[in-house]
Amino acid sequence: MSNPILSWRRVRALCVKETRQIVRDPSSWLIAVVIPLLLLFIFGYGINLDSSKLRVGILLEQRSEAALDFTHTMTGSPYIDATISDNRQELIAKMQ
Repeated sequence: MSNPILSWRRVRALCVKETRQIVRDPSSWLIAVVIPLLLLFIFGYGINLDSSKLRVGILLEQRSEAALDFTHTMTGSPYIDATISDNRQELIAKMQ
């Protein structure tokens, strides 16, 4: 390994230098540790992306086996409140 561009001694020396610089500089601690932890708590506890009930309208234009299987799957989910109709205007009225 006589490649002067990527020498493990140089990489190690660079890592040691950067570590010493981060330890000495308080703003580096803020950027490297405090801000990511703060963002972790904000996104972990402050934002709830779980939807309890998602309202979905399903328009059955044809009663094929695949369409009925799809509607059965949607109505069986605890997270989806499916409204099923074969009339578009009726479905729009039910969903409003």
